[in-house]
Amino acid sequence: MYKAFPTEYDFFPKTWVLPYEYMDLRNHFLQHQANSKKKVTYIVKPDGLCQGKGIFLSRSIDHILDVTANKEKNVLLEQHNIDGEKVGYIVQ
Repeated sequence: MYKAFPTEYDFFPKTWVLPYEYMDLRNHFLQHQANSKKKVTYIVKPDGLCQGKGIFLSRSIDHILDVTANKEKNVLLEQHNIDGEKVGYIVQ
């Protein structure tokens, strides 16, 4: 909705659905990194899960990509016996 109505939805955090919007997330990360000395912390949430299962924080775009592309195991999902290869992610 933010993309369609940016002024009405300016209260909502910027959100990306991975892997589909990875390039938009990467562009945002690089742009923010170039314009600010502060590091941005992103919250990464598995799509379709509940009770905080698999959620993690990251300041590294490479780490986010590694976990969401299943190159690196999401230990939080493994603790709940959830197959990480079948999970999409939301990044805010």
